[in-house]
Amino acid sequence: MEALLKQEMAHVRKLEKMLEEERESKNALIQQHRQEIDELHRTLIAQSKEQMQQGLKGSVEQMKLEIERVQREADELLKKEKAKNKRLEKEKDEWKQTVEKEKVKMRKLVKVLAVREREELQLHQNVERGSASTTVSVNGSSGGRIAPNVATARGSRPK
Repeated sequence: MEALLKQEMAHVRKLEKMLEEERESKNALIQQHRQEIDELHRTLIAQSKEQMQQGLKGSVEQMKLEIERVQREADELLKKEKAKNKRLEKEKDEWKQTVEKEKVKMRKLVKVLAVREREELQLHQNVERGSASTTVSVNGSSGGRIAPNVATARGSRPK
């Protein structure tokens, strides 16, 4: 029995030793896995940062391209607007010139009308003065003058 007990004790020590080896092996595996996980974590973080930077670079490049496109469109619109304003200024100047020409024409016309009116007024005054001094002789002679129009003598103007 004692031999059996010794044999069982040896078996228990052997099992304990195996258990201890398995614990050590397990701890070594856990340590190895932790190192692998840490390494994987560092690698993933580095890759993620790199991808994010590349993504940001790509986004930045896309934004730069978009900004350049918008700037070109804005420049084109500004160019069109300047051309439109220049055309409108030219048209405005042409209209000013036209208005000035019309003003000159109107001044000339007003002057001509004023001269005509003055001449008609003088003529009318001369006719009125002349009708007062016009005498008709018995034989129908007016002493070299022609008798004025009756309507003119009354104050209405000839047309």
